[in-house]
Amino acid sequence: MAGSAALLAVAGIVFLTAPDPSADPLLGSVLGFAADVDENTGEKTYPVAGGFAYPRIKAGTFGGIFTLEQKASIFTEGDPPLLVPDGKFYIAKVPPNASVKPVPDEDDRVNAANIMAIYQVCPHLGCLVPYIASERRFICPCHGSTYERDTQYVRGPAPRNLDQFRLTVVNDTIVVNTGQRVLGQPHS
Repeated sequence: MAGSAALLAVAGIVFLTAPDPSADPLLGSVLGFAADVDENTGEKTYPVAGGFAYPRIKAGTFGGIFTLEQKASIFTEGDPPLLVPDGKFYIAKVPPNASVKPVPDEDDRVNAANIMAIYQVCPHLGCLVPYIASERRFICPCHGSTYERDTQYVRGPAPRNLDQFRLTVVNDTIVVNTGQRVLGQPHS
């Protein structure tokens, strides 16, 4: 009975973590098929199950990469932050002397435009935080945590500044990676 349970467990693990059939020459030749590729997105689908335990996050959905239509050059320090609802983030340009700087990108470089991608979720209990233009601050509707436009904590029960996403500016195009959240600085 123990041997059967162990065999079943190993078979389940192998099935859940099966490799990409088109990338594995042995598995692809044994199964005798190729992946169907969508011409628009480049996404591969297979006629058999396997490898489905790995996340497949599409660009333009939360957890993926967002390429914004708005160019980096149109943002000014006085504008209210731009909300991107599908990505759950705001885009804001901050002054060079802001108390909180934009987080560096994957190559450890901070964009020269001083633009940050601010996660819309309050670090206290996860409420969506709106930007209140009349106050020029982010104010959480759940428990009143308040943040400056550059994510700096002001007051309330939140344990830290608002979180940010990694952002790059390439040829005036803003690219935000919502799969890489950087936690805000804790306050004392």
